[in-house]
Amino acid sequence: MSTYLYAVKDKENLCKKRDYAMLTLDGISLYSNETADDYVEQGYEILTVEQFKTLWDERWAVYESELCGKWKEITAERYDDALNVLPPIKWTNGGFFLSELYDGNIGYFFQQWRGKYYESMQNVKSERKNILDELQACIKEGTFTPLPVDEQN
Repeated sequence: MSTYLYAVKDKENLCKKRDYAMLTLDGISLYSNETADDYVEQGYEILTVEQFKTLWDERWAVYESELCGKWKEITAERYDDALNVLPPIKWTNGGFFLSELYDGNIGYFFQQWRGKYYESMQNVKSERKNILDELQACIKEGTFTPLPVDEQN
């Protein structure tokens, strides 16, 4: 059974913009005096908790796929800065997550590979093998962003 209602404005960008409000079952905002009718007048749609959760899960998958897996080559200095700014998460064989996550379970992942350094956002719950396979495929296919010429040795 629902315990709240949600007023959602931009369903497509729900996870990016976080433009929603929680309402009581009576339709009153938990944080202001606005009512469900007020939100509807402003272009919001009223959803149950179940509808909101389903929408959130769908949009989160899209949001995560938009953020994760875009590899770029970085300098050794960038790699060292990331390694030394905070204690790393899951540091193994030259790869680690920055311990301050970007959003939810998404964080910056750094990897030293064959004398070069790479960075990509990844889900911290991802299997390391899958992350490394993805990096190697990007290197093989040339689909990573190379280090700018002015930053090369």
